[in-house]
Amino acid sequence: MNLTDLTDVLRDRAEVPDGTAHAARLEGVRTRVRATRRRRVLSAAVVLLLALAGTAYVVVAPARHSSEPAVPKELYGVEPFAEYESGTRIVASAYQSLPERTVVTAFVPRSPDVTVFHRCGTDNGRPWLYTLRVNGRELDSSSCSVGGSATIRHEDWAVFGIEIGKRSSVEFHVTGTGDFGATSPGPLPKRGAIGIAVGEAVPLSEYRFPPRPDTLVDLAEATRGEDAVVRADPADPAAPVKTTLAWPGVAAPQFLSATPGELRLLVNGVEVGKHVSWDYRAVLAGGLLLNDFAQDNHGLNLVEGQPVEVEVIPSRTTGDWAVYFIRW
Repeated sequence: MNLTDLTDVLRDRAEVPDGTAHAARLEGVRTRVRATRRRRVLSAAVVLLLALAGTAYVVVAPARHSSEPAVPKELYGVEPFAEYESGTRIVASAYQSLPERTVVTAFVPRSPDVTVFHRCGTDNGRPWLYTLRVNGRELDSSSCSVGGSATIRHEDWAVFGIEIGKRSSVEFHVTGTGDFGATSPGPLPKRGAIGIAVGEAVPLSEYRFPPRPDTLVDLAEATRGEDAVVRADPADPAAPVKTTLAWPGVAAPQFLSATPGELRLLVNGVEVGKHVSWDYRAVLAGGLLLNDFAQDNHGLNLVEGQPVEVEVIPSRTTGDWAVYFIRW
């Protein structure tokens, strides 16, 4: 007799309706039996997998970094690096709190396109002086603003010994407080923290944007009322937008987006600028100066006042964006 048959017999003999406490107890029995069966099936599956693998087995757990750093309890304004930062995926990061002045992290690059990040934080408002080294070679020596974050890229990392598959290290060392170039740095505060990270470039299609805020930045307010040359379609921010205008002459494009995504700028069908935003801060970003030389290189040969077709092609944008031309 199975569980179903036993339940039917008990119900017939007791003549108890399904809605009573007795029915509830029977349902509890069924639940425990089902749970026991699931545990037995799972245990059998595990035993089978181990038998197939012999004595060698691997427990695979998702890891964000090649080496997960111990984040100090007090970071004094240094925000821990997210998994994705400024078009990269963080592959190594490290943090340190004062009085320690040096923080080091190591990584094995899988791409030649890497980015180094560093951050400083304290309750003291003065900037910190630092030296940044990659594989023992000085990459940068400057000052970092308190609570700020810096992004450093290089056209040829090979000169710093970065090679695919070869272990590399990054060292961030602070020497004191003061503006860059100070001959006698001031003392560091008693409390503070530093952080560094290394990220590898990620295609826009694979990049994981941060969570969308409840309210986006109002671009009209952010640009102080400037007139945009091309503006997003409110009904479809991901749709290309095209317009015709009189060429302003020597000018530089300015890009602004309330959401992450890419904006490609075309003039008469020729791409003359591109901007990618990775977050929701809506920071105004300038493009290259479209002077006569640049126009000749693009094959445009435009003159001031000439009618031109301007098009912006967005990608992965989900909110308002705008493109401006600043005349020179």
